[in-house]
Formats: sequence, structure tokens, C-alpha cells
Amino acid sequence: MWLKLKIFFGYTILILLLVFIVYQFRQEQMLRHMLRKEEKKLVTIHRLAEKSYIGLLDLSTHAEIAVTWDDDDLSEYSRKRRGVCDSLQLLK
Repeated sequence: MWLKLKIFFGYTILILLLVFIVYQFRQEQMLRHMLRKEEKKLVTIHRLAEKSYIGLLDLSTHAEIAVTWDDDDLSEYSRKRRGVCDSLQLLK
């Protein structure tokens, strides 16, 4: 009788251990998925900030020669300004 009881408890412990391992594995998968989504979001924000920074630098260097502008230069500056403003709005 005791042997059957020991075997039963042994199998019960093994099954509980297996369930615990599967549960832990699933929790790790969910955490990894959440971290990857967060990482993608941060990478997108970083790229957008970098693009905005480069656009602002381009605008500032382009604006230094504003005295010699003609209509084409003004339209190009306006186009670049709108692009930078759109990038900054997305960051907001």
C-alpha cells in the first residue's frame, strides 16, 4: 500500500513540476513579446527624433544664406520646414 502511495505522490509531483515549467515558459514568452514590442516602439521614436534633429540642422544651415534666396529657395525651405514640423508633431 505504501509503495503505491509513494508512486502516486511521485507522479503527482512530476506532473505539478511539468505544469509549473510550462507556466513559467509561457510567462517568459509573454514577457519577451512585450519587451520586443516596447523595443520596436523605442526604435521608432529614436529614428523619428534623429530624423527631426537632422532636419533641424539642415534648416538652420539652409537659413544662414537667406539673404541670397530666390523663390525656389523659399519654396524648398518651406517644404523642408513642413517635413520637420510633421516629424516633430509625430514625436509629440
